[in-house]
Amino acid sequence: MLLKRHQRSFYYHYLCKVNGRIVLEDIDYQNLKNYLRGFDGEYAFFECIKDFDDLVRIWDLTLDVFGTAQYDFLYVANETVIHIDIKNYSGLYRFDNGNFISQKGYVHQGLLSQLDRAHRKLEQFIAHHKFDYKVSSRILFVNPEFKLQGYNGNEQIVFFNQMKDVVSYLKSLVSNEADLKLGLILVDNHVEKEYNRVFYYKYELMEKGVRCVQCDMFGMFFEKSQRTMQCICGHEVKKKEYIIEAIEDVSLFKNGSFTRKEVERYTGVNATTLKRYLRKYCEKVGSYKDAHYRYKK
Repeated sequence: MLLKRHQRSFYYHYLCKVNGRIVLEDIDYQNLKNYLRGFDGEYAFFECIKDFDDLVRIWDLTLDVFGTAQYDFLYVANETVIHIDIKNYSGLYRFDNGNFISQKGYVHQGLLSQLDRAHRKLEQFIAHHKFDYKVSSRILFVNPEFKLQGYNGNEQIVFFNQMKDVVSYLKSLVSNEADLKLGLILVDNHVEKEYNRVFYYKYELMEKGVRCVQCDMFGMFFEKSQRTMQCICGHEVKKKEYIIEAIEDVSLFKNGSFTRKEVERYTGVNATTLKRYLRKYCEKVGSYKDAHYRYKK
C-alpha cells in the first residue's frame, strides 16, 4: 500500500525543465544538483521496495509539529513506524564528533541530531493522534561508493552493504487496518514546502525543442508518421504526447501566454495539426494575428 510518493515541487520541476537550455545561476545550479543527488538516492531505495503491497509505505512526507520535519520514507506495521532517512553521499568521508567530513573538506553537520529531531516530532505526532506506536529511525547511506573513516559504530546508521537486510526485513512486514489508518492520518497532515524564489529565465535565450528522454537532446524530433514523432537517436513518442509536452514547456518557460508560431517553431509540427491541439488544451486570448494561448493546467 503506497499511500504517497515523492512529488517534485514547482521550483525543482521548473529547474529540471530549463536545465541544459540555459546557464543556471549559481544558487539554482547548486540547489538542483543537491536535489537530484538526493532524489537519485531515494529512487534507488524506492525501486527496492516498490512492490511490497502488503506494507503501508510513504515516500516524502513533511509534518508541522511546532516546526516542520521532513521524512524520506515511512513504513507502518507491527505497531511501529519505521523512519528511514536516505543519504546519497559518495567518496571518502571522515567521521568526527558527529559530523561527516568529505575529502574536499565539506562538512555535513548534525545528521544524527537532525534525525533525532525528526524522530521526536514523529513520536509527538503519533501520541497526539492517540496511537500507541513506537518509532524506529535510521540513516541509510545508499551509495556503494561511500566510505567512512573514524567511525566506531552506531545502530542508527546503516550502510549500503547492510541494505539487503533492511529490504528483507521490510519485505517480511504485513500492515493491518490500524497501520493503514495511521498511515492515512500521516498523509492527510502532509504540508508542502514553499519555495519563494523562482527566477524565470529569458525564454528568448533558451535552447528550444522537446527534450528526448533517451539521448537528452533538444529539438531533434521529426514526424515519422501521422501519429509518431522520432528523435534522430531512434527514440519514438506518440505525436499527441509530444505536442502536449511542447505546449506545457512553452507555457512554463514563458510563464504566461504564447503564440501558435512559438509552438510551431518549438515542435516542427505543421500549423493545421497544432491548431487542433491548441483549441483542445488551451484558452485562446484575442483573435487573428494577435491571438495568444494559455495552457489549461
